Amino acid sequence: MKIIFISFILTFIVFVSCNSAKRDHSSIYTRCKILRIDSLNNYYVIYAKTKDSTYKIISEKQVNAACKKIQTNKHYNLNLKSFKSLAPIINGVKMYFPDVDCYYFFEDTHICLEKDKGIYDLHIAENINGLCVD
Repeated sequence: MKIIFISFILTFIVFVSCNSAKRDHSSIYTRCKILRIDSLNNYYVIYAKTKDSTYKIISEKQVNAACKKIQTNKHYNLNLKSFKSLAPIINGVKMYFPDVDCYYFFEDTHICLEKDKGIYDLHIAENINGLCVD
């Protein structure tokens, strides 16, 4: 009887622990208007706007002729993920540095924040590949 009771308690503790684990809420699904698309080495820099925010979205260039390409002045539902949320976690501590103004990518490409324009973070859109939107 003791063994059954102990295994019930352990099962309950594991169940509660798993269900109360922190979930990643850093992904934002929002409708954005594409303002501008720039190209920098192997990356696209896509500027998008909602009513109250401007996003600088980074997308690696890819060749895909058969896709729905995003266009400026059009609206799209984008699944945005902040670069801050992508910071590595080492020993339970997120290694994000708030003083970072530029991010460095392959081939000496650096893309900077534009704090004077209200852009305090870079984003990726999980439903954009190159200039193709899902």
